[in-house]
Amino acid sequence: MNVDREFERDLKRVMKLRGIKRKADTVRTLVKEAAASEGPPNGDKPWQKYDWDKLLGAALRYPENPNPRFLNEDDLWS
Repeated sequence: MNVDREFERDLKRVMKLRGIKRKADTVRTLVKEAAASEGPPNGDKPWQKYDWDKLLGAALRYPENPNPRFLNEDDLWS
């Protein structure tokens, strides 16, 4: 994941506030909390009732990786 300085700063702040040592654990925790807060209050299969269209294009707000590990999708599976 390629992130900007502001995201990195905010991530480190959350890590410090919550006492989480790894960035991956912090991102995982925040995504789980965000998903839980968006689901229906009864908790009955929230992924089926959630409007996932709100997330379309979310990754486009961040710059692309200037040094991608794979040049295309075919290289990924080679």
